[in-house]
Amino acid sequence: MEEFDRVPIDIQSTNNPSLSPSSSSNGHTLTISPGMTQYWTPHCEDEIRPAVDMIFKTLDAGIEFYKHYASKVGFDTRSSSVVTARDGTKIQKQIVCNREGFKNTGAQHCHSQSSADAGDGPSRPKRRRVSNRTGCRARNMFKYIGAAGYQVTTFIEKHNHNMSSVLARQFLKGNRNISSVHQKFILDCAKANIGAPKSHGLYSQIVGDYSEVGATVVDFKNVRRDLRAYILGADAQILMSRLFWANPMSKKNFAAFGDVVSFDATYSTNRYDLVFTPFTGVDNHKKCITFGAGLLLKEDIEFYVWLFEKFKKAMGMEPRIIVTDQDPAMKVAIPTVFKQARHRYCMWHIMCKVWEKVGPTLNKDEEFRNKLNSIVWTSSLEPPDFEKQWRELMEKYNLVEYNWFKTMFEARKHWIPAYFRDGFMGGLLRITSRSESENYTYNRFTGPQSSLVEFMMNFDSALKSQHNTNAKLNSDNEGYNPDMKTPLGIEKHASIVYTITVFYQVQEEICASCFKCMVLSVREDGGLLHYDIMDGKNKRFTVVHNVNDHEAKCSCKMFEMVGLLCRHIFVVFRDLERIPLKYVVNRWTKDASLKATFEIDGVIYNQNGPKDEKKMLLNKVWSDIHCCMDLAGSNMEQLPAFSQVINEQKQLLLSGKDKLSPQHSRRTVIESYCGSTEISEINILPPKHAKNKGIDKRIKSSKELAMEKEEGKRCNFCGVRGDHHDTRTCPLNPKSKDKQKGKKNA
Repeated sequence: MEEFDRVPIDIQSTNNPSLSPSSSSNGHTLTISPGMTQYWTPHCEDEIRPAVDMIFKTLDAGIEFYKHYASKVGFDTRSSSVVTARDGTKIQKQIVCNREGFKNTGAQHCHSQSSADAGDGPSRPKRRRVSNRTGCRARNMFKYIGAAGYQVTTFIEKHNHNMSSVLARQFLKGNRNISSVHQKFILDCAKANIGAPKSHGLYSQIVGDYSEVGATVVDFKNVRRDLRAYILGADAQILMSRLFWANPMSKKNFAAFGDVVSFDATYSTNRYDLVFTPFTGVDNHKKCITFGAGLLLKEDIEFYVWLFEKFKKAMGMEPRIIVTDQDPAMKVAIPTVFKQARHRYCMWHIMCKVWEKVGPTLNKDEEFRNKLNSIVWTSSLEPPDFEKQWRELMEKYNLVEYNWFKTMFEARKHWIPAYFRDGFMGGLLRITSRSESENYTYNRFTGPQSSLVEFMMNFDSALKSQHNTNAKLNSDNEGYNPDMKTPLGIEKHASIVYTITVFYQVQEEICASCFKCMVLSVREDGGLLHYDIMDGKNKRFTVVHNVNDHEAKCSCKMFEMVGLLCRHIFVVFRDLERIPLKYVVNRWTKDASLKATFEIDGVIYNQNGPKDEKKMLLNKVWSDIHCCMDLAGSNMEQLPAFSQVINEQKQLLLSGKDKLSPQHSRRTVIESYCGSTEISEINILPPKHAKNKGIDKRIKSSKELAMEKEEGKRCNFCGVRGDHHDTRTCPLNPKSKDKQKGKKNA
């Protein structure tokens, strides 16, 4: 080692030794040797600076002391040589500056280059790496001295590189500590599918600034990496040890709202490409609600039969109607399992295929499109009327011999509303849009890289979010007082029994009965009154009214399909103060929603599962702490006292338990997250990657292929395609921006 000259220069900045000399407690001293080598000696308080002959009770305590010193003055450390006795006692340990030594990258580069030049083939591209090694000799050596502990025998304070600046010190490894608090926060964010960058930003907002987080985004990512490494291989076994198909909340929801179920498959929710198949319904707020879900390796009859049987067994009953797409396997599996439920096809999927089947000429025929839509989508036609109008349309446009239209007509009882007029449809569920809407919700909580354990955690978070939305809507319904639009007592009664969303629909029907409906004639037949009523759409409907029993039945059959009275019945019920109870369907009422807490077989449940006393107490503690922080944070006189109390409790808790190593602490948090200890023997292997119709490269229809060849998007107003042509710029659209701009200029 070179001798140093006797002219030290004190500087505050660590970036440029040519700055004006100055002294600072957080700076360093620059010393130049006779050989013109620069050395930096850090400045710090004497209490944190190591010194030769210092004694520590344990080696860990000595190492921690040196690391703390390094983090304060601006450099990182790493473990170096260790001498161990035969009994395993470490008798000598050396901790060095992390810039000790050199990276020998030149020789490797020359070897790979020579191999490529020698004709061994192209060398594999390597990541460009920079090295911070400078051969720094700064170090601290500990020696075991028996019962007294470990003594510092060597302490080299000078470095051959400058110290990290004050702003850069937050990124030193010594100042980055992923504690159990960090880990729990990261994994809690993972349950909500919040990635490392966003969770890192969120944590910075909680603690006040990025510099106070104590970790980088990469550190946050590494926690997720460790979680997936822990799960790897044991993914399926961990899941199966925890999976519970139908929780009490799902069963309760199905009992209240399971009359109509929408079933659809979605993809790209897990790393194995298993098909996610949720069962979706509509609650009393007309919001989507999930009854259960499955993960399938294949979309065939056998797998669907198994899934439907498990669902039926878990729920204890069948739905009245189940809505799906035209999947061939579902067509066979549903009637095999559900003996009483009616299977309905999604109308949207069917109607999307019409314009591909009829060809370009009929596709542009507005008269044909309007006539077909008026026959198919309406719910006011009886089956004989539909069949008559369908045949007339097929004959008029020469579609009688088209096989696709023949097939759709033969399957009419599965998708045409005319054949569901006597069946309850829970809000006219004609399509699987409810399922597709829920699939979008699930995709916000999970992704294609999720393991099965992560997927189920995320799915659980999605259900909790759904339950929270339902709870908020229930809260909004308590004591609400909507504006009345008529003086009728029956409207006031509707506001009392129905949820807000449903009441507004009922209110619209009541108003229409007053202002849009007209009684054309009334006749009596067998003690029943027959009303001929014309509504605002110039359509005639007949209401049969039993005055004595307050019974009424309308030819529009809205009550049979939706469970709500139509405007035509409200015409004859106008003088009633209350809706007859027989016409108040429980699923649309406020009371249909589940209570926050309920009991099944002696076990108390809430919306998130069994009532957990420990979790409830933890939530209360968190609430109290946040409240105290909020109150003390604005009062500088109270804040130090509160900080002291918290710190005393922290030290008390730490003293009562053995200190865990970072690796053990992280494993403990991950085990708590997964709900399973590390599995030594794996008996259930993760599934193979599934290959189904909705995964990877599915077969595209001719319509999709044709659309891909065309350039530009289609204008929804005129149908023309163009790069800069849409409804906002369409010259034929009177509401386009160009039209409005022209009006302003004029």
